[in-house]
This record gives sequence, structure tokens and C-alpha cells, in this order.
Amino acid sequence: MDNVRSADTDCQRSSLDHYLQLLSRQLTATCRHCSGERINPMTTQISEWGPSARRSPLSSRPYGSFMTQLVAATAAFLFLVSPALATMNILAHEYQRKFDQTLTLGQCPMREQAYQMENQTIFSKTICPYTFPGKTRHVKREHNFSRNVIINRPQDIISVLGLCGGEAASYLGILNSGDCAGIRLASNLTFGSKTVVRAYYSYFINGVDVLDHGPNVPASVQKMVDRNIDLGDRYYLQSVSYGALEIILVQFRFMSVQEAERAREIDMSGKSPRMTEYMKLIRTTVGTPKHVMVTSMSSTHPKSFDYEDFWPLKTTPEMWDRAVRHVYLIESNMEQTKIGISNGHIKQQFKYHFSPFLQEEAARYRLTNPREWENISMIEVRLRGDITMAKKITKKCRRNRSILCKRVRQHRKNLLALKREIHKKRAEWVKIPAEEKTSFIRKYRIKVATSSRLTKNLTREALRLLGGIDIENED
Repeated sequence: MDNVRSADTDCQRSSLDHYLQLLSRQLTATCRHCSGERINPMTTQISEWGPSARRSPLSSRPYGSFMTQLVAATAAFLFLVSPALATMNILAHEYQRKFDQTLTLGQCPMREQAYQMENQTIFSKTICPYTFPGKTRHVKREHNFSRNVIINRPQDIISVLGLCGGEAASYLGILNSGDCAGIRLASNLTFGSKTVVRAYYSYFINGVDVLDHGPNVPASVQKMVDRNIDLGDRYYLQSVSYGALEIILVQFRFMSVQEAERAREIDMSGKSPRMTEYMKLIRTTVGTPKHVMVTSMSSTHPKSFDYEDFWPLKTTPEMWDRAVRHVYLIESNMEQTKIGISNGHIKQQFKYHFSPFLQEEAARYRLTNPREWENISMIEVRLRGDITMAKKITKKCRRNRSILCKRVRQHRKNLLALKREIHKKRAEWVKIPAEEKTSFIRKYRIKVATSSRLTKNLTREALRLLGGIDIENED
């Protein structure tokens, strides 16, 4: 038994070193890609995280190749610490936003669990009193990079931000109320022929702390086992990385499809990646957009979601100046965060990795197919977009008793019911067998696609009969 546990510990350490080395290679290769240098073949190691290669009709650069490199670097960040025995990982700010607390190494996390009482579900946050002992080992790794990329679809947001791990999010109860940051951001965007979305984001990473406990079961843990304390469903913080993610998303809405196409063609190569730089290019090469929505998020402040709308820009030029000023202030805060992390004044937790108290429980929550978690999450994002559209039409149908408006109101109810079904399944992801996950995704992808077509048809009818609806994702 001791030999087995010693091998497990060696496996954890070698896996950690492997991911740290992979992180360094991915970042180096991505930076070279953006500067025009040849890509090292090593960067294709985790290319399965990216979309299949394809060329954007607006660029001669292979879109899939670029996004593969982008996703590869991001995946290296998000899976910075991933011991081989289990994959219970989550961004620290997701946990902190839910429970209003940080974790220390060895600490057993809080959970929000669901209980059925009569005909309703009660959610209760439970505190775990146990601590896993060990010694802290610090691994110093300093990396930072900034990018300004075009966002063509919701999946591109996930490529930048990553998803909270399905098993960890479900186990902790993150989805019982609310959702992951990436899903919230992706759901807030609309995509259409007159809309352009850009993301300016920065990652800062400066190291990781790992809890080492040696080859044997710690005496305190063994005592709990001897006293018949149930540790089968208990996890502890095994490692934590330090750093931050800062992101600015700007959605530009133009008067015509031609203006939007010219905005998409703007080349940022050799220029500052700052969003204000791109906004200057928009003004000089395309003109003033019709509407701008600025969204920002910082992992250093778990609840720091900020949405600002600026319109109408065509008739009130000072609104454009206000939008640029707003983005400039956010960029300044990002720079201050970078400086604070570099000089050690800010030591912000970035990524949590949990391990089980009992190693035989390690495989219970293994993330066997992260693509399935991404697929079901993107299905919900698409559905949220349809619900937003249905709400706009329903509002226009207020006090209107026409057959069309009756259909719109019923359709909105159906969409909300469908969303509850999907979100509930995502919240229970940790308990669902692999086969059931696959069949659920297949079934609800068809359901959501059918509902989405109906949403578009009802939207067209509403535009024709009711008019006056501000539709941004008309495609």
C-alpha cells in the first residue's frame, strides 16, 4: 500500500511539472504566432481544445489555426495544475463569488447542496470542518500576455475565459443559482451581420502553491477513518495558482453590413492590443457605430461584472468619446493589476485544484470528456439568446391579443421551461453517467435547434406585423 501511495505522489508531482512546462511552451508559441514567427509543433499538443481548422472569409489567415493556438495557450493556463489522479478544477473567482471566501491549502471547501422538501427544492450551504495536512511547496512561474481578438461566436468567449469544470461546478453547487463567468459573458452577447465583437484580455500568472503530504496517509486523516468519519465525498484544496484574468468585451453595432465587414477586416498586427487602439481604428476607417456595449470582468474582484451601453452614437458624438474614456479607464486598471502582481503587492488566487481525502475516490469525479461539458453549456447559451429575443417580442406584444402574440407568449414559456431542464442537468453533471450525458446532449441539441428556428420565424412575423423591435442577432 505504501508503494502505491508513493507512486501516486510521484505521479502528482510529475504531472504538475509537466503542466508547468506545457504552460511555458504554449505561451511562448502563442506570442510568436501573434508576432508573425513560425509556430513550434509542440503547440499542437492540446489542439483538440480548439475548433476544427477553417478559414475566415474575411481573412487569409487560417482562423482555426489561430484559434487553436489561442485555445492551447488558454488551456495551459486553465489546467495549470492538473494532477493525474483527478480533475476537480475551478477558477478561484468562481468559488469566491459563490461563497464569499478564499481557501487555504488543505482546506475542505464549502458546498451548496440541494434537498427536496415536499414539493420544493431547498439549497443549503454546508461547511466542511476537516483539513488535510501537509507542507507547502511553491513553484515560481512568471508569465503574462495580452491579446485583442475578434469574437465570432459564443465558443470563442469560452476559448478566452475557459469554462468552470463541470464536475467541480456541480460538486460545489456553483450552478444552483447563477452560472460560470464564461457562460454569463457569452449569453450577454449577440451576433449578427451588423455586429462586431472584440475581446481585449490579459493573463498574469506568477506561481503555484502545492500541498505535499508524503507517500503515506497522514495520521490525522487515518484517525478520522478509524473513527468511521465519512470522507468518501470530501475534497481538499491540493494546489492553488496565483495570477489574474482581466477582460474587456466590446460589441459594436453598425448601421450596415458593409460597415461591419470593414470593421472585421481591421488588422491589429504590429499595433497595441489595447481596445482603445482598436476603437481609434474603427473611427478612422469605418466611422462611428450605431451602438456600443462594453462589458468588463476582473478575476481579482469576483463580483466585478460591469455592463455599459452607449447609444445613439450617430446623433450624439459625445457618447462615443464617453465610450472610449470608459474603456481607457478599465485598461488603466488592468495595467495597475499587472504591475501589482509583478512586484508582489497583489497575490491573487487564480485557479483551484481539489483532491479527494481518500485516493480511491479520485476517479469518481474524473472529467472524462470536457468537450461534452462545453457542448451542453453552449446549448444553454444558444437557448438564452432565444429567450432574450422572445422577451423583446413579448414586451412588444403587451396588451395585444392577436394570435401571433399568443404564440409568442406561449413560446417564451416553453423556452424558459427548456432552459430549466438543461440548467438542472448541468447542475447535476457530477452525478450523471457518461452515457446519459451523451444522450442528453444529443436530444436537447435537437430540441434547442427546433426552438431556435421557431424563435426566428416568430421574430420575422413580429417585425412584419408589429415593427419597432430592436433586433441585433437577426441572422
